[in-house]
Amino acid sequence: MSTGQTHWKKLTDPNYLGSWDLQNGSIVATIKRVEQKLIFNQTKGKEEACVVAEFSDPGIKPMVLNKTNCKTIQKLTGTPFIEKWAGQRVEIKTEKVKAFGEVVDALRIGKTVPPQRESKRPDPAPETCSDCGATVTEFGGYSPAQIAASTKSKYGRVLCADCAKKEKEKREAEE
Repeated sequence: MSTGQTHWKKLTDPNYLGSWDLQNGSIVATIKRVEQKLIFNQTKGKEEACVVAEFSDPGIKPMVLNKTNCKTIQKLTGTPFIEKWAGQRVEIKTEKVKAFGEVVDALRIGKTVPPQRESKRPDPAPETCSDCGATVTEFGGYSPAQIAASTKSKYGRVLCADCAKKEKEKREAEE
């Protein structure tokens, strides 16, 4: 799938992480907290109590945890107590599973603890939009680096979200 295109499922529940957000493989995130939240289930048309992990990493949306993922985090941390899961680094990836009578992509927590990041590396310099000169910022759950890489690949230059939208509209009008 192209990184410059929108998966339809991103429009159905943009507030929570889904397999469609991991089109380029897996991500590593640090759990900030895990708690129960009421979330509207569009299929059932009502709110449900769900276990949700929030992450301390910028640009990573919260993830609804099913029992399989909770059990994996318990094994990684050595404790069933969600309060002790904070600070745990996890790999989040997709896996094909049978559900609802078909094979679908599901989010899964990796079974091993990802290596710690090197803390001595300086943060990369912020990306600047080639058109307007503004600093590229987080948008739609994507980090500035992801937006910069995607727009550079698609349009041949780094663009902020606003300029990328204008460029897309311009190209569509020319077609």
